[in-house]
Amino acid sequence: MRPSSAAFVTALTLATPSLALANEPSQNTERVAEAAPSTDAQNWTASAGAVINTGNTRSYSFNGGTNFSISRGSNGFSFESVGNFGRAVPAGGNAFETNARNLQSKARLDHFFSPRHAAFLSAAHRWDTFAGLDTRLQAQIGYQYNFIREANHRLWTELGYDFTFDNVVQSGDPPTPADDTLNYHSVRGFLGWENRLNEHVTYKTGLEALFNVQQTEDWRLNWENTINATLTGRLQLELKFNVLFDHEPVPGKRPTDTRTTVNLVLDMW
Repeated sequence: MRPSSAAFVTALTLATPSLALANEPSQNTERVAEAAPSTDAQNWTASAGAVINTGNTRSYSFNGGTNFSISRGSNGFSFESVGNFGRAVPAGGNAFETNARNLQSKARLDHFFSPRHAAFLSAAHRWDTFAGLDTRLQAQIGYQYNFIREANHRLWTELGYDFTFDNVVQSGDPPTPADDTLNYHSVRGFLGWENRLNEHVTYKTGLEALFNVQQTEDWRLNWENTINATLTGRLQLELKFNVLFDHEPVPGKRPTDTRTTVNLVLDMW
């Protein structure tokens, strides 16, 4: 090999690693932003329960309800309804008489400005003739603040305005239709807590206070407690206890009503 050829081959060999290094693609170190977790969700459940007594005590009662909720982005909608009906034979009697008959429903809209702050608007209906209410209609609007808002734990409070319209059961003989409708304007406060104790058991409670701004001696408290335990798959056992207190009840009626129900709940959706 001629000296000039040998020098050319040697120079090419020494340059090859540098060329390879120069042409090697650089690694892309730019971080890709992760998508925020979706807040979209929906749920629909139906519940039912019954108690039947025979022998010395003859009575039966049925209760049932449904609960639907859906959220899309920063907006949420929920609807719930629960009813109870019961009949019993009084001591010394022979015929069944109705001793429980009520229905309560509520629809609500929520708009979240941030994970902690939200505004809400709701409407509710209660039919409970044994409490003296042919119809109770409520409209509420207010602000919600979440102290804790996690997948398995939530603590929140609400403050707002409540308007209540009552069509009460007429009393007296003859009835006094002029006194059968009442309107209330109230300040509303609420404190709620929900905790998923484990993968099978959830506890939820909420205390609502309503203070009449027209008659300060008139105020109401509503307290609800619910425990749900998963039995299998979509089937749950629900234990619910409610206290409804009215400092100024319908004349002739007691101020406190309580309701304890045990239901089987089916997750429909």
